[in-house]
Amino acid sequence: MAAMELRQDRVYLVESVQDQTVKLALGTHVFHGELRWFDTVRGRSKRGILVADGPSELVWQSLDGPRYRFTPLTLERYNKDIRHRVEQSPSFPSVDELNRFYVRQFGPMIGLPPPAPPAPPPPTLVEKPKGKTVTTSKSRGPGKKK
Repeated sequence: MAAMELRQDRVYLVESVQDQTVKLALGTHVFHGELRWFDTVRGRSKRGILVADGPSELVWQSLDGPRYRFTPLTLERYNKDIRHRVEQSPSFPSVDELNRFYVRQFGPMIGLPPPAPPAPPPPTLVEKPKGKTVTTSKSRGPGKKK
């Protein structure tokens, strides 16, 4: 089973039976035996051990007691469990937009670079109507010489 890649520019849902004060994590990374993250209010650091690491979750047992489960925040979980707790309750069309919002809002506090702008949509091909010829003029206008 592949391990979940922790990305500092992604928002994770944090669940813990013993510590219900934490809901979100940004800037999440492991450093010298500590799991570190920013919870949109303050930085957190928990010395501990990794007890489970699957493709879509990471479980960290802290040495001071609480066990934390980190999963990538989905739109469904955001709308169900988080949105009503957020100032102005913003909605998002995609998980990428949700992540960009949190990186824009809180990334500078923890040294993250600004989020990349969304990729432009692919060009749309438009079919020309049949039987019509489209021409362009290379005229430079009155009095203009080549």
